[in-house]
Amino acid sequence: MVGDQVHKSMPYTQEATTRTHYKRLTKYIRLIDYMVMDSKLQLIENTITKSLNVVQADFTPEGRIRAKDRRQNPIFEIDIWFSPDRELKFEPDKFELRDAIKKAVTEGIQIVCSNELFLVSAEFEEYTSSRKDEFGDDKDIDEQNDLMSLALQ
Repeated sequence: MVGDQVHKSMPYTQEATTRTHYKRLTKYIRLIDYMVMDSKLQLIENTITKSLNVVQADFTPEGRIRAKDRRQNPIFEIDIWFSPDRELKFEPDKFELRDAIKKAVTEGIQIVCSNELFLVSAEFEEYTSSRKDEFGDDKDIDEQNDLMSLALQ
């Protein structure tokens, strides 16, 4: 282009065309961000649903037969014994088990949500710099785009 290499000023029509292309590219990058966010949310939802199905016990006769056919290794090991005062004890107890599952799910969600949006990536800044207002703040990014908050709803 004229204005890039020989330091001549670019004609207004060429600048306007370039701005239009940058705006379209910015919209495309935003669309890709939304598609990636949607895919990650579906991944999180499907993973949690499948994990829940694995953890839930099926005590019907058919469920026991399916469990024997699968011959899976146990996901959790829970020790059960009688205490000296003849109470049934579990190790880990239901609260420790719940907290361990919650921690594993939350950490998994944090890992999936840790990537930054393409729209704010330094690699695309040249093309998306028109998004900034007169104070240098990003006028397109808002709190609703936070994938972690969407995943934990």
